[in-house]
Amino acid sequence: MSEEKEWDIKIETQEDAQRMARIGGNAGLTYAVLTTLLIGFGLSAGLSQMVELDAVDPETVSQQMIAVMAIAGRCILYCLLAWRTKSGKGLIAAPLLLIFIVAEILGAVFVGVSNGIVPALLLILLAIVVGFVLLAGVKGNWANRAFRLGSRV
Repeated sequence: MSEEKEWDIKIETQEDAQRMARIGGNAGLTYAVLTTLLIGFGLSAGLSQMVELDAVDPETVSQQMIAVMAIAGRCILYCLLAWRTKSGKGLIAAPLLLIFIVAEILGAVFVGVSNGIVPALLLILLAIVVGFVLLAGVKGNWANRAFRLGSRV
């Protein structure tokens, strides 16, 4: 007796595999852009409070600049991994992007416990939705490779 799972994505042709890869890549790009914007808004709020101070500490400014560069680097890395996933050749990029998103979920849980639960819940919800869609991208990339090699999916 074979019981089909409704949530399982059936990939029967190479076009299906490529479509799933594109969907996963778009989810990764969306996640990278949205979280970078959210983090940027948070940083700009912190910088606006710092401007109101009488004396700005140079060490604080350098820490903020390092944070901005790290966020920009993170966004570039995520966009590159998502682009590779979207191309259908993200055999390593798609699972790596998924691992990074899961790591961010875990980080948000630990930060949310200490810093405030509402922003952490928003990040967790966004990451879970994107993570599930990115699973389709991972499956699409692996199926695309199988089709290119001529083996069965």
